[in-house]
Amino acid sequence: TYLTSANIRYDFLWEGLNIWRRTAANATNDWTKVYTAGVAITDFKIFNGVGVIAIPSDATTTDFLTQADVTAAATWVPIGRNHSPFSSGTKPTRFESIRGTLYAFVNNDLVYYTTDPTVDGWTGPIDIALSGTGNLGGSTGDSTYSLQGVSVVNDFLFVRKKDAVYSIDSQQDVIEVLWQWKDKPSEYNFKYAAVGGDLLIYNVGPEVWIYDPQTGQNVNTGLSKKSGFTVKEVLGISADSQFMYVLAKVRVNTIRSEDSIALFMGTKIRPGQYAWEVAYEVTSIGTDTYGPMFVFPQGLGSRVYIVRNDSGDTDTIIIDFPAEWDSSLSS
Repeated sequence: TYLTSANIRYDFLWEGLNIWRRTAANATNDWTKVYTAGVAITDFKIFNGVGVIAIPSDATTTDFLTQADVTAAATWVPIGRNHSPFSSGTKPTRFESIRGTLYAFVNNDLVYYTTDPTVDGWTGPIDIALSGTGNLGGSTGDSTYSLQGVSVVNDFLFVRKKDAVYSIDSQQDVIEVLWQWKDKPSEYNFKYAAVGGDLLIYNVGPEVWIYDPQTGQNVNTGLSKKSGFTVKEVLGISADSQFMYVLAKVRVNTIRSEDSIALFMGTKIRPGQYAWEVAYEVTSIGTDTYGPMFVFPQGLGSRVYIVRNDSGDTDTIIIDFPAEWDSSLSS
């Protein structure tokens, strides 16, 4: 989501070759396709008003794309960037930003950074594998498993891989902070994550965990262990100032014999403990697939986007929660 200087909010969605945009003034405005790439897009970020598009499978000399005007142009004509750190042919797959610095993630273990992605002035690399000079992580980290994603909590970058999570601080030092699953690498480890205040919320399989970077405390929320239903797969995690949101495929054996899709809303009771309610449920899935899920501000409340693939078509389910939302909470 992107808020302009005139307080106009736009929401963006990328999938496959396409980037879509909608004016977020209400829940009914259509998505408009603003760009179609020649190869798959793996990430899209807005940095200082400039759109940055990752296209790592591009076979030309273009390393990534930038779009100067992300809100006014009806059809984008992005500029291809050919920058020296990526001249070997390995191109950024993801981007993330902290305090005016944009980070580009290359291969499985290298990070470059800049204050202006339109200029060939990148610094780095930072070595996530912990083999670089100055890293504080101790033993050598992983350079094999691919990135699952990147999250920002306070002034830390958290790099999520299939076996562990690494933090990068403001001094570019790397520390392996979540190592408990190093011997159990999986595509379902750290697949989804969200930032709730100063906490990192993430999944390992069907479990949802909360990590506090300040204390190092790592707590299982216990969502999958509630009585009456079973969480089979987490499909998305998000958070705002009031709630934690988890989209999941569940089985309620006492009611039906088929899986359903549930949107859980969690309210914090005490550190690591949440009261949960089901805010939305799809009881007949058919061949549709769901996820991921995102939560953006909507006035003083929140807007939830649930992505659904319906017989080959990608669409979004939009749910607006007002700021005064207060329903009965289950344990």
